Amino acid sequence: MTQDLDAILGHIDALRELDTTSTEPMTHAVPFDCPLRPDVEEAPLSIDEALRNAPRREQNFFQVPRIVPSVGTGEEG
Repeated sequence: MTQDLDAILGHIDALRELDTTSTEPMTHAVPFDCPLRPDVEEAPLSIDEALRNAPRREQNFFQVPRIVPSVGTGEEG
């Protein structure tokens, strides 16, 4: 991994040496058109509408699997 890190840092050093003062900042490597639409205020969804397609629900909430360990057990679930 040391060799990989050295190579990465070498590339970064090479990039730092480049004169980019006349280069405009970009958000993407290729032109990217992101059309905007006006915001339109609408009534919020009811809880039943929002959860209609949920694979599992618990009362008024989406039910999802635990992805962090339970406190004190060191295990998921």
